[in-house]
Amino acid sequence: MERLDELLLRQADGELTPDEANELEALLRSSAEARAKLVEDCLLEVHLHKALTQQPVVAIPARQRYRGVVKRVAMVFATAAAVMTIYFLVNHLASRSTAAVAVVADVSGTAQCVHNDGRQTLLQPGSPIALGDRVVVGSEEDDLLAIAFPDRSRIILSPGTILHFRMPQEGEGKRVHIEQGVIQVSATKQPADRPMVLTTDHARVIVLGTRFRMYREAEASRVELYKGKVRMVQEVDGQTVEMEEGSVAVATAKAAPLQATTLSVGTATLQRTFLKGGQYVAFSEDGKFLAAGRNIGPIKIWSVPDGEVRGELNWRRGPLFGLFHSAEGRFLTALGENGTIGRWDLRTKHEVIEAIDKHHSRARSGAMSSDGKWLALAGPLRNARIWNRQNVADVFQFHSIVPSRGKPWCVAFSRTPRLFAYGQWDGTVSVRDMAADQVIHEFRLRHTPTKIALSDNGRFLAVFSIKDGIHLVDMQKGDHHELWPAESAHVSSLQFSRDGRFLLAGMNDGTARVWSIAETEMRLVIDTNFRRVRHAAFSPDGKYIATASDSHVKLWSYQLP
Repeated sequence: MERLDELLLRQADGELTPDEANELEALLRSSAEARAKLVEDCLLEVHLHKALTQQPVVAIPARQRYRGVVKRVAMVFATAAAVMTIYFLVNHLASRSTAAVAVVADVSGTAQCVHNDGRQTLLQPGSPIALGDRVVVGSEEDDLLAIAFPDRSRIILSPGTILHFRMPQEGEGKRVHIEQGVIQVSATKQPADRPMVLTTDHARVIVLGTRFRMYREAEASRVELYKGKVRMVQEVDGQTVEMEEGSVAVATAKAAPLQATTLSVGTATLQRTFLKGGQYVAFSEDGKFLAAGRNIGPIKIWSVPDGEVRGELNWRRGPLFGLFHSAEGRFLTALGENGTIGRWDLRTKHEVIEAIDKHHSRARSGAMSSDGKWLALAGPLRNARIWNRQNVADVFQFHSIVPSRGKPWCVAFSRTPRLFAYGQWDGTVSVRDMAADQVIHEFRLRHTPTKIALSDNGRFLAVFSIKDGIHLVDMQKGDHHELWPAESAHVSSLQFSRDGRFLLAGMNDGTARVWSIAETEMRLVIDTNFRRVRHAAFSPDGKYIATASDSHVKLWSYQLP
């Protein structure tokens, strides 16, 4: 809802043109997502007001806002006017308050604040952030924190991120130091004489109003700019670069040239947004249908050409690991964490639920071969358990692999030949030839791998760990390449394209990224406007990429050089 934010801010500044006013009205009238976003902003303003003034604010009851289309639109505009009023009030009060400089807008998982006096408090929506506070986000995959400032600027913190809210220096409006981790920044227009300043040990970024991501890595700091302009200063030698929209720059700990380069040579165009889609996606073999599901609730199947819902399938078996279409397109399989699978005949909508492994109270990873005949689960037992399906009604245990170096954490199959890859607790990654029943490739990372993928032809392996980043391995030549740096944004999914030319990663920084296998270079960055991407998938025909967040799914057409 970036456009909604822009229109509301222009209205607040008195700069809204008649055409933009009509656009805003049409957006609010036609989009339930836009109306929900506006209500969310209203609640955020209430949190800000309480945090900065400790005075109660009376909110308009939500059910009274939407009675009939005309009345609903009228009430939305009334709410927008109230938001703008509170917006200016909060700005005025913030200028007089030294206690709170920001407020927690949203939190998922665990996050805490370390105060100047050493106290530690858990953060919740509405918690105030004061100068001197350190905000620490947990390192689990679901941990996420959103912080809002009185001017409606926002910072979203990824897992493992630590921010220190420092006293602004002369000529600065805000100063935030990134001690580690990844942040997404959406900054409203800042006063020219009091900009927002973000710092790391390597760089200083001066923000006047823009949208970008900043990555604080061990030896460098990286800025990816999606909108507006920023000035980046390399701390070690004072080099400065003016960054334009669609560029990336990296400041290092040692003196090195600082320059801005093009962020993405490929392009992606949003085709559709499927509301309440799900966290996992799967294309049919012919690319005509897209299935999406969440942990609990219906699994929906959309027609890719027209975006129409073609079916809903019930899933009430707990958290999902993923969805898989069979090669012939007849069956859809959902794999659950508890070792339960659901299989639907898409012609008859007949459902078969199978508890294939009662020992897996909470598996860590699961995979299914592209032909639907092989299935694997990893953890919590000290083995990787594999099943082979002879027909749709028969599943039996085929093999139990007991790694020599700890529990398996992630698993994957190739298409042809039949290879099985698994990453272990101690960082060991193994690839096993299922026909010969022997390990054909093995190496060790510094940390436990959490995501793994094999190319269909069995030549390339991709694996991710927090301490190693994304590694690409050419098992034919024995070459290893680091595609994504360690201790940066975490990876939620990995998948090779059907032709083996590209690797797709869904990231918890809200992006999906594509690398060329031949050049081992990043070719495409899709800014999804999600807080995080739970899952990303190529369509088999190579025309689309689907990205899934905590609820919505987006379909992108893309072009790669």
